[in-house]
Amino acid sequence: MFLLTLTSVVLVLGLAIAFPHDPMVLQSGPLPPEISHIAHDERAGIYLAYRNDGSFYGAFGPSPEGYLTQRDDGLLEHPFEPPQVEGPKLDSIPDKGNASRCFPLSVVDAKAMRGWSKIEEHANKNLGTGKRRIITNPVDLPDHAAIVCSEDEVVNVEFPGGPHCVDSKVDTYGKIIGTNGTIRLTLMQGYSVSARWIVTKTSVFGVRVTFSTGFRIPTILDFGGSVTTNAEITNTVTSSFDTTTNSMVSQDLWIASPDEETCYAKVDTKSCSMAGKGRLKLTATGWIWFMYAKPTGPSKHREWAVNIDNLLLVDERSSDLKFMGSVKGQARTNYHAVCKKESES
Repeated sequence: MFLLTLTSVVLVLGLAIAFPHDPMVLQSGPLPPEISHIAHDERAGIYLAYRNDGSFYGAFGPSPEGYLTQRDDGLLEHPFEPPQVEGPKLDSIPDKGNASRCFPLSVVDAKAMRGWSKIEEHANKNLGTGKRRIITNPVDLPDHAAIVCSEDEVVNVEFPGGPHCVDSKVDTYGKIIGTNGTIRLTLMQGYSVSARWIVTKTSVFGVRVTFSTGFRIPTILDFGGSVTTNAEITNTVTSSFDTTTNSMVSQDLWIASPDEETCYAKVDTKSCSMAGKGRLKLTATGWIWFMYAKPTGPSKHREWAVNIDNLLLVDERSSDLKFMGSVKGQARTNYHAVCKKESES
């Protein structure tokens, strides 16, 4: 008992030296938007959060093992389920090979952001200019990841011009069933829309990375409404991808064929094509880590993270991918049976 109490007192004294903030009360819930940078205390396993003006906000515990609270008698304990520091997490991104709307932000990607200079200036002013490494997504700090995501779950494709359409009638022949002259015709009804797209401008984020997103294509036919589908895109110039929607269904039509007559069905068909283009906005969110060789900053720690979302406007941490292509659609609607003698063909 004496040894346990002595250990706790020593830990309190160590924390008091490391964190010149009194009292040290651990906060719960997600970090508020006003937090611009945090320090990670490797020994205590907690985070210290600071506002954009450099003032101290509070301490957070990321896990049951790292959560500490201070009692009235000065001892530290784990009194209840610890709060979680919420933020982008890499475990929400599927393994490589399974495309997702999000992917990890690399240091190269981060430095390509239009607002990167603001990140560096903030770190230099508030944390120090000493020897350091800049990293993203440290394995041992998964709660403070940096990711890039498609801003919209569904991208709206634009069509500057109208569709070019052709109406026609398609003949569908069948085959005789049995010996009584009954003919079965198998008809396809409904509509299908397909498109091939080419990337014309890559995003600065995730070059050569493949990710998925939804597409909404306005109707180019007289019915069916807009079409929503998914596709995988590789962020490389001239790479291509396809979008396809097919609502065609087969329907059997039986016709009693008169003697010496050929029967078939005429299906009203509408075929349309149209050129389109689109833009996909990719936005970075999360934390950039500055790992210093020596303790630095207001609380003298080595591991610091800067909040991308707090310091940068959306446009300063976003980059567009642009694409263009051609959409083709076909609708098969009404039909009627035709029977006539061979000599009338």
